Amino acid sequence: MTVEEIFTNLCTHMIKGLMFHEQLSHYYHFLNLEGYKCCHEYHYLCETLSHIKLQRFYINHYDKLIPEERINGPEVIPSLWYKSSRGDVDTTTRKGAVRAGVEKWLEWEEDTHKCYLDAYLQLKELNETAAMHFVKELLIDVEEEIQTAKKKLLDLSTVDFSISYIAGQQEGLYKKYKEEKKKLFEKG
Repeated sequence: MTVEEIFTNLCTHMIKGLMFHEQLSHYYHFLNLEGYKCCHEYHYLCETLSHIKLQRFYINHYDKLIPEERINGPEVIPSLWYKSSRGDVDTTTRKGAVRAGVEKWLEWEEDTHKCYLDAYLQLKELNETAAMHFVKELLIDVEEEIQTAKKKLLDLSTVDFSISYIAGQQEGLYKKYKEEKKKLFEKG
């Protein structure tokens, strides 16, 4: 695989990641879980910054734009929800949706890790040291997010996805991620 193909794959995956986190933020907003919504808005913004950095890196190191591919986004939100209102969601559905949302998040991040690791190893074979180090930073970031998702899944599994427990987390998570989003913009 060429460097251009590797970066095209990375770019495509990152754009799908943007779409994924955006959909999860809407997913949780629909469920009236503002802390989880804010968490995925934060991850959306982090992914946006990573995508910008990827584009800048490639342009600065290879003097080219990353070729764009046609992208079909992930479908996170169940199609039935588009015909429902928030008030139609009962406790059992909400509980199952939270479980499914966290599981999808973990699966996405594990797929992302595989994508980044494959890119890292291919760049290593091509002796593209700077690119390899750039992707290594992406790997470190996604490994942290995998741990966060795993911890969230374990935490919620421990309480059998109790809706009262989940509801009780929202205010603290909302404040935490609101502050984290603010910090992203302060970095500039």
